[in-house]
Amino acid sequence: MLLKHTDYASAVRAVTNYADPLLNTEIMIADLQQRMVQSKDNDLANLHAGEQSTLSNKGYEQMHVLFVNRHANLFRAPFRRRLIAIMVIGFILSFLALIFRDHISVEIIARFSPLLIVVMLHLTVGSQICRAFFYHCDRTLMRYPFYREHAQQHFLLRLRSLLKLNLKLGLCLAAVLSIPILILPDGATISALLPIWVITAALAAFFSVHHLLLYYVFQPYTLELETNSPLFSLANGFITLGFIVTMYLAPPLWALTVVLTVLTAAYPFSAILLVKKYAHNRFRLK
Repeated sequence: MLLKHTDYASAVRAVTNYADPLLNTEIMIADLQQRMVQSKDNDLANLHAGEQSTLSNKGYEQMHVLFVNRHANLFRAPFRRRLIAIMVIGFILSFLALIFRDHISVEIIARFSPLLIVVMLHLTVGSQICRAFFYHCDRTLMRYPFYREHAQQHFLLRLRSLLKLNLKLGLCLAAVLSIPILILPDGATISALLPIWVITAALAAFFSVHHLLLYYVFQPYTLELETNSPLFSLANGFITLGFIVTMYLAPPLWALTVVLTVLTAAYPFSAILLVKKYAHNRFRLK
């Protein structure tokens, strides 16, 4: 039988490409995703230090506080990276505002305000932290029906933590964006600055709900942290579609502010109802 197979080079190449993470992109991406959600050894100190603070908590609240203390680095690391990105964005925009101060107006900048949707989508923490929830906690517990039935409880606890982080990022971005606007001749008015602060805060809250809602309703992750849910990808695609439509319509800055604020106010209530209705059947292992 061995004499019939002469193309040994292709067989060796196929095995090598499958086994070597550097040659197999699927393995490489899976390894990278798992390293990103792995906790650090020094987080053990945070666990012991936070044990006393959880004595007054009970049930899922105590479990959530212990999780945050144990895996604090998984919350701090992406938060710090995004803060650095915000500082870089602010420096570049301020430099450009100084150079083109006499050629740019607030009205011109307002036309590009829908770009904040894409910026906040990528600057808010959510996707990586949802992977951490899955990898370190949920992939074991979601096997049990009682945990899925109580999804609304731990959803709200986690939403509160995400809101704290993302609102800080949103306000930091608004402060950074205010500097180049103030440099412009017509930028030192509340009508130019207030919408930016409201939009960034609203988007920070919106995407906090969005990432967590998609995780609970679609649960797209496999044990290897791969995403294989078409509905999850489709739901995220609506954000890109909304951005494209908004850029095409080019609404006034205050009109965009009002629309995003209303959507953000309605989204949490809808999310809670959707989690309560669908999480029991869909918040499970793939």
